[in-house]
Amino acid sequence: MNQGGTPTEASLKVNDRQFIELYPQRQSSQPIGFMHVCFESNDLEALNRFYLAGGLSPIPVRRAGAGNLLFTLAGPEQQNIEYTQYMPGSRHWNDRGQHLSANRISGQIIAVGIEFRDLAAALAFYEQRLGFAFDPSVDPWHTWLRIPGSSHQLVEMEPQPPGAAFELFLLAPDLRHVAAELKSLHIATEKRRSMLSIQDPDGNRIVFLKAPTVGK
Repeated sequence: MNQGGTPTEASLKVNDRQFIELYPQRQSSQPIGFMHVCFESNDLEALNRFYLAGGLSPIPVRRAGAGNLLFTLAGPEQQNIEYTQYMPGSRHWNDRGQHLSANRISGQIIAVGIEFRDLAAALAFYEQRLGFAFDPSVDPWHTWLRIPGSSHQLVEMEPQPPGAAFELFLLAPDLRHVAAELKSLHIATEKRRSMLSIQDPDGNRIVFLKAPTVGK
């Protein structure tokens, strides 16, 4: 995406429904790092009405620059939460089946980690207002919420002061392949149990988890 030839947004494709968006720093005072997470819905108008009926204040559904439907609402600590619905003819829709390298090291985002000053208040907001479900079975030492629906994707709630860094969790069928590819790019990795992690140039942590074997 660009305005007048100046890049305003770049999308890195994980699969046909998941993208990592990168934005340039517009002002030197603007923090570097995590900006927002965007969740997908198959009926954005109905979801918008549901949140309005629950006392929230989402902005009206609009068509965004890439051609998809979009609305946003303020999170528990004024973080921007986005919701989108992929629409026929949009740039994302028309890119289905494209830009999917056979050698890519992951094909699915399974979770994101977000920091909150008041973890208890944030947990109540996501559970009671947004319909997320607390799942202690994922990891008893951290706070994990399951996203509504059948995607099995997660949000990890971090009890730290909000800062630039956040965590992105990606599934990978072969962690040895991940390690070899990252080594070829001279990217240092940290291995813990069945996961590999790296840090991007802005300090965000990217974690690669072993994807479960189909049928197991």
